[in-house]
Amino acid sequence: MTAQKITAEIERWRLAPYHELVARYADLWGHPPPMKSRSFVFRRTAWKLQEQAYGGRSPDAKARLEERIAALELPLH
Repeated sequence: MTAQKITAEIERWRLAPYHELVARYADLWGHPPPMKSRSFVFRRTAWKLQEQAYGGRSPDAKARLEERIAALELPLH
């Protein structure tokens, strides 16, 4: 899919009624959105469409993220 087609599809979902956007999110992610925020649902939908078209994060980027996550010191309450 070309960049122009991806851009057009994302724009379509930006303008779509909320209930259609939620349905598309569920199709892409396999579950309903965890938040009802339109902005959240739209951004995650757009990201997933781009991931499918262009590929996800590189193995290097995934490894760096995993390293940073492992280094986090989260307080336990």
